[in-house]
Amino acid sequence: MKKTPIIIIVSIIALTAIGFGLYTLTVQPTTTSTPPSASVVSPQTSSSPEASNPVTAAELAKNNGQNGSACWIAVNGTVYDVTGNAAFGDGTHKPYSSQVQCGQDESAAIGKSPHGESVLSKLPVIGPLAN
Repeated sequence: MKKTPIIIIVSIIALTAIGFGLYTLTVQPTTTSTPPSASVVSPQTSSSPEASNPVTAAELAKNNGQNGSACWIAVNGTVYDVTGNAAFGDGTHKPYSSQVQCGQDESAAIGKSPHGESVLSKLPVIGPLAN
């Protein structure tokens, strides 16, 4: 039995897998646009959200994810942009739609969540919440 066809098939599979791996490394995820009034600071570039303009409670409330508005939440004095996040839709956090909603301070709710605050480091920071 000739081994040449088997070697060719295995080589093709290996090259396809390598090519797919390289493709997934170079493809950038799509991002949602933020309102012009918001200055989003990437959590990786700024560890101090206090450098941004404070977000008022009224501005936070406007960004409730309804009618095409952005979806922001505040946690422990910092406002995060969750617009386009798969866990949020129509201004609510799935499956906790009655408990966690955009446009609100969710400091108490995140402490009760199964993921805790660990997910916040992956979100864009809008700025500090004004007192």
